[in-house]
Amino acid sequence: TEPRTDDNVFKVAQAGRHSFYMDIDQGIYAFGYVPYENVYMVGNAITGIGWDIGKAKPMIWDPKNPEVFTFTGQFDAGEFKLALDLGNWGGRFLMPQVGGTVLKGDGNDITTM
Repeated sequence: TEPRTDDNVFKVAQAGRHSFYMDIDQGIYAFGYVPYENVYMVGNAITGIGWDIGKAKPMIWDPKNPEVFTFTGQFDAGEFKLALDLGNWGGRFLMPQVGGTVLKGDGNDITTM
C-alpha cells in the first residue's frame, strides 16, 4: 500500500476517549466520544446486589451508540445509584436532575441526567 495520503486516512478532530465500530459486511462504521468507560448499578433496587459497591452490576455499553449503557434484569422496589468507579463510594456517580426521582416503568421514564 501507499504511505499516508489525504484520501486514505480517517482524521480524528478531537483528542479523548472514543469508540470506533466497523461492520465490513454492511460497509458501515460509527465513531463517537465515550464519556464514561463503565457504568455500574448499585442499591437495594438491584436484585442480589444491595448497597455493596464492590458487587455493583455493570451496565452493557453499546459500541454503535457510544453514550448508551443499558441494563435488562430484575429490579426490586427500592433505590439505586449509577457508579462510574467500581468499589469506591468516594468515586464519581451519575444522578437524576431531581433527587428521589421515581421510576414507574410505564414508558414515561425517559429523561436526561
